[in-house]
Amino acid sequence: MEILESTYLLRFTFFFILFFVVCGSLFMTMWRKILSFIFFRIFIGPGIIIHEVSHALGCLITGAKINSVQFFNRKGGKVVHGPPKIKFIGPVIISMAPIFGGLAILLFLNWFLGNPFQEVGVEGGTASTFVTFFNSFINVDWLDWKTWFYIYCVINLLCVMGPSKQDFKNCFIGLLGICIILFWIEFSGLVNGKEVSAKLLGSLWADSGIIAASLLISIPLYFLAKSVK
Repeated sequence: MEILESTYLLRFTFFFILFFVVCGSLFMTMWRKILSFIFFRIFIGPGIIIHEVSHALGCLITGAKINSVQFFNRKGGKVVHGPPKIKFIGPVIISMAPIFGGLAILLFLNWFLGNPFQEVGVEGGTASTFVTFFNSFINVDWLDWKTWFYIYCVINLLCVMGPSKQDFKNCFIGLLGICIILFWIEFSGLVNGKEVSAKLLGSLWADSGIIAASLLISIPLYFLAKSVK
């Protein structure tokens, strides 16, 4: 039981990464079906650029030499680089950089445009019930162009924020080591993992409205495209 109580940070890290992997796979699958190949590549073009630029920034931070950066090839994009000078954690920073790059863009959008879904799922300062959550979409200004631009940006980012299989291969050892360190830090009582995890989950909950809206728009379009094709 004591070991289980000391894995809040570890579990949060696992589900945090898993969330973006699942979202990326789900949204990528749906929008590949909704749009033709050319239009799909145009649609997620900005996200691909952010993904690869994030990898490149990760290389600069860790001292890895960048040999080439490709934004548009048939598989998406690619950053070819040498080994990072920061060992152990360097490959993790480079491989996971698109997650944090995407989150940084979302923070910028929240500041620049304002999150039109920030009140969705919130009632009296606490998480709302399932019914109230979806009823609160009525309060969103669906006629405002910023609402739809925000949804486009989020779908775009969710398609490409998740690490690829190659990213996981590149950082597996470092990621495993970080998980062991997180467990030790929490197990030794240096941090209150339960409290930290709760605060981080609360921050993520604030974006649950826009993610739900993106799904509510994408899923019907996916099944419509699937029935037509």
